[in-house]
Amino acid sequence: MSKREFVLRKIREEAFLEGEFVLSSGQKSNFYIDVKKVSFTGDFLDAVGDMICDIAEKLNVFDFCGVELGGVPLVCSAILKMNQRGFRSRGIIIRKGKKDYGTSKLIEGPSVSRVIFLEDVITTGKTTLEGIEILRQNKIEVDSVIAVVDRGGGKNIIEKGLRFFALFSLEEIKNFNLAETKHK
Repeated sequence: MSKREFVLRKIREEAFLEGEFVLSSGQKSNFYIDVKKVSFTGDFLDAVGDMICDIAEKLNVFDFCGVELGGVPLVCSAILKMNQRGFRSRGIIIRKGKKDYGTSKLIEGPSVSRVIFLEDVITTGKTTLEGIEILRQNKIEVDSVIAVVDRGGGKNIIEKGLRFFALFSLEEIKNFNLAETKHK
């Protein structure tokens, strides 16, 4: 089984939930893709990290950013994988809010000037675009955005002039036939 098929299967089997949900965008949905259910597992991070890094190498960008919480394991996986490939790689995380203690920083991590923005799931792209604006205010260039799953908001990222890559579309996740591929 390819890494791509493994990640797709893992998301469909363990992170695709059916029911009634309210998404971060406020939209209602009869299913939810909770990538966090799999993004804190070693086998998933190993495979998805390689998929992210395959794109990053083609872009010649080796530093990454994400928003807490969903972006944290993705950034860590990408950094580690790029390091294993022989590239110097760093990552930063955007907090959802400033702390009232310590350094009170909104962005955590080493100094970087240009990043690939990583997301677990993009629905409308609002959170991603807000994060990109925070980075720009801090003089950090966003080269492109990579999402594990695009629920449709990738087009909003592209409309803002950014390169956008989705490892999987919503349709791929919904239509993946678990029974058909179980014994491959």
